[in-house]
Amino acid sequence: MRLSNDIKVWIREKIADALDNLEGMEMDSPSPEGLAVELFWDKKTDGFVDGRPNGAKEFIFEHWADAAETQELLTELGSEINAFADPDGFHVQMLVYGAAELLGDSEYLKGLEVQEDLYFNKVTSAIIKSEAGCDTGLSSEQAQALAEMYKDAPEETLRMAEAAGLEKAAKEALARKGGDAPLSERAAEAVMASELPGKGCGLDERGKPARSGVR
Repeated sequence: MRLSNDIKVWIREKIADALDNLEGMEMDSPSPEGLAVELFWDKKTDGFVDGRPNGAKEFIFEHWADAAETQELLTELGSEINAFADPDGFHVQMLVYGAAELLGDSEYLKGLEVQEDLYFNKVTSAIIKSEAGCDTGLSSEQAQALAEMYKDAPEETLRMAEAAGLEKAAKEALARKGGDAPLSERAAEAVMASELPGKGCGLDERGKPARSGVR
């Protein structure tokens, strides 16, 4: 599905906000399509994106080429939703399917093993945002290095990001990837700040968010 630059900017802003709202939760075996639905579940339930009178109609006409792409996809999938009969519902579909297209570029999501859960936290959200093209302040190289370090040492990486910031954690990740492993003084202090696994950041002994019944 082809997306205009304008629509990409709009979708990325929505993705970033929605990921922030999911921090502390988890998702089973996420796919780009499944994550897109989860991110905007409230929009699908409400049946509209922003609720402004005629807002959906105005948006569709302003982004007619993108609307045509969405309509073609919906038709192929056998959906009866269309821009004229249900502009609000169609507006939601533009968001969900557009988000799935951008999230499909995430190497982190592709790298999750089958049946592996996705834990939403400061690090994973930043990685997904960056790979979807959202503005996180991280380069693609930094995001990739951060993802690799998080996979190897999730507890340490999250603590470092929480205490020293994502940029510091990403720089450390790049240093390790290049073979320069020494931690900065501040990052080392952040890692050693707690004697208990996950103290202060909600992790269990495996370096994953402690389950609280909320998924």
